[in-house]
Amino acid sequence: MINGTNQTQHAVNFDKKIIEVAVAVLRYGDEFLLARRALHQHQGGKLEFVGGKIDAGESFFDAVIREVMEELGLSLKTDQLVFMGEIEHHYDDKSVRLHICQAMMNDEQYADFANRQVGQEGQALLWLSKDVLLTSQDALPEANVAILTWLANERTHA
Repeated sequence: MINGTNQTQHAVNFDKKIIEVAVAVLRYGDEFLLARRALHQHQGGKLEFVGGKIDAGESFFDAVIREVMEELGLSLKTDQLVFMGEIEHHYDDKSVRLHICQAMMNDEQYADFANRQVGQEGQALLWLSKDVLLTSQDALPEANVAILTWLANERTHA
């Protein structure tokens, strides 16, 4: 499920019935940076991995980099991104296709964000350990559950 390459540009095939979303699983070691969705948003109050809609003509990696900058003020480079996979999920009111990558934060980025509690859009930010994240599936939108499964099944690098 985890592709393991950051060199391949992931193609996005737009379908007007499905919202195409770029998602960054922001990580530093076994710590993950998540945001809390505003109450007025779809799935309001839930924790989420940072991301947003992919614009027409925009590459997946470009969308991830743009969304992370807009939401957090964090500048990522493509060599920090590893494509994990796609998830298509159908809620009662909309359908989404999540294009997910893992973004490995460097020491400087982590130091800058370790104590931040609020993102650029006023959203609450928090770090969760991998163990806590994997037991928090009810706190995330249903579409994100597969990401937790991927993280639970990833190989550990010794």
